[in-house]
Amino acid sequence: MAPADDPQLIMYVAVKQPQLEAGEFGSDPVSKVFTSVMENSLKYLNIDPENVAEVDTYKIENYVSKNAADVEQNLLSAGLKPVIIGEGGEIVEQYPSEGLQLTKGSLVYLKTGKHNSP
Repeated sequence: MAPADDPQLIMYVAVKQPQLEAGEFGSDPVSKVFTSVMENSLKYLNIDPENVAEVDTYKIENYVSKNAADVEQNLLSAGLKPVIIGEGGEIVEQYPSEGLQLTKGSLVYLKTGKHNSP
């Protein structure tokens, strides 16, 4: 939203199945669309773009095979909202996947399964 002190614009951008270059993440095309549209909208409304709020983001890592309780604490301290699915223990799947930039308050789903020792 922009400007930060008196929001006049709120924007939500989603890109379904983006065509990504090697090394690009899903947030990259969203960022390009957001920046372009927001800057043009602010100019149209005659609003100074320097008042646009900066949003803190957190880059998601690969949590598969890690302990759910440890990851949960790390995500909570980063301002995210982890959702543990299953009985706890080792993480077997996660959503969103590694590399995505999330804003504070975003949900991170962690599917767990009991680790079978040999």
